[in-house]
Amino acid sequence: MIFFLRQNNASDAKPQQHFASPVHPFYFVYVQENGKIRYGCRNARQILAIFQAAAAGQDALITQLCDRFDQDTNQGRTMDHYNKLLNATLTHIRYSHRTTQMQGLSSRRDFLLPKASEAPHNAADFELVTWLVIKEAP
Repeated sequence: MIFFLRQNNASDAKPQQHFASPVHPFYFVYVQENGKIRYGCRNARQILAIFQAAAAGQDALITQLCDRFDQDTNQGRTMDHYNKLLNATLTHIRYSHRTTQMQGLSSRRDFLLPKASEAPHNAADFELVTWLVIKEAP
């Protein structure tokens, strides 16, 4: 599953090297069914390539896959599994943000931490822009 998120409490004004995502304030994460991160938020280019490959040439819904998703989620009423994947994604983003800050502090004298109010703390700091479920065709 690929999540595309936008951090709501972030400032666009600072140089990108301060952030865990090269497309900040957006974060793209590819998380596997088991909750492991396949491509993290620093791999925006690879994630976009996968998204493009999955969508290339598709100009209509793949009804079988939509029906399968609806069946698996009880028409979208049972989204527990996808919520767990989203939580794994948010945990990854927070960890990547902290890692980027620690690396910056230890490698550059002119590195500036963003304001604490602009750091990703919880799900409320993000807006879900879109998502893509990747499944094998039946």
